Amino acid sequence: EIAAEVVRELQLRLLDDVPKSWETSPEVFELYLQGKAHARRVSEEGAEQAIAELEAALAIDPEFAPAWAELGNVYRLKARMGYRAEHQQTAREYLQRALEIDDGLQEAWAHLADIAVTSFHFEEARDYLDKALALGGSNELALRRAASLAAARGDLEGFYDNSRKALAIDPLGLAANWNMGLAYYQKGEPEKSLEYFDEVMVISPGFDHAPFYRGLALLSMGETESALEVFQSLEIEQRRLQGTALAYHDLGMEAESTAAIDELEEEYLDEGWWMYAALVRAHRGEADRAFELLEIAFAEDHPSILNVARDPLMKNLHSDPRWPEYLERVRTSRP
Repeated sequence: EIAAEVVRELQLRLLDDVPKSWETSPEVFELYLQGKAHARRVSEEGAEQAIAELEAALAIDPEFAPAWAELGNVYRLKARMGYRAEHQQTAREYLQRALEIDDGLQEAWAHLADIAVTSFHFEEARDYLDKALALGGSNELALRRAASLAAARGDLEGFYDNSRKALAIDPLGLAANWNMGLAYYQKGEPEKSLEYFDEVMVISPGFDHAPFYRGLALLSMGETESALEVFQSLEIEQRRLQGTALAYHDLGMEAESTAAIDELEEEYLDEGWWMYAALVRAHRGEADRAFELLEIAFAEDHPSILNVARDPLMKNLHSDPRWPEYLERVRTSRP
């Protein structure tokens, strides 16, 4: 993965003029690339490895702006994985430090845009994206962030179009392939989404989200037993419980489904799993409990509200009069 990251980084950099802030020693650059490769696993273990390597790089060269930006990105990812507001703030601080050194660092502006999107500050996100896009270059990351902003605003076609453009620039990029998989899944084309989820698993076998969404795609296709096998194999217990609760329900195994979702709520709601439990409750036709969980997520500004809201498994709530009112509050109650 590290060798692949070296090649990928060099390929993308060859598309752009290399700024002065990228000048550093070979040792620092190697630590930076190692950190970036570990961050791409999007796992707690990978994040901790990345932090250690990036901090080691910055201990040698504290003016190497890309390492500050990547350290901010790692904390951005940690905030997504564990939903911790303090990680979000740490990410902002590191990204701002990178921009103090080099305000032309496109990835720092783009990561700030993503943090603003997940905080529902859409105008702020647009400002950051404008700064990133104005810098020119390959714009791959900025296009992915533009895709995220479009998705957050309910513009699924914008999400798809920007993801497609990003993928054209970086066809082996994990995030670009991931976004395309999500776009097709949310558009109701699970067969097409599988192509991209499978590609993500080849690019980064340690990326834990891809197998889970592969299971969701199979579930949407009616291949429930295959989906159950995928969910049962997941290492992350929360995802295993969520997935098996869905699959057991579709197989008519209600006692097993109930046991799985009850365990998920009992053990993991305090860790921010409200939205994912709500998805299961919605799919099971338990609208009142689903809305209770959605309200908690709303009160806590959970960053995945709009992503989960677009999930096809939420369709049982679409005819409920509370659903459009909820979405309207989510979209209009933040700046």
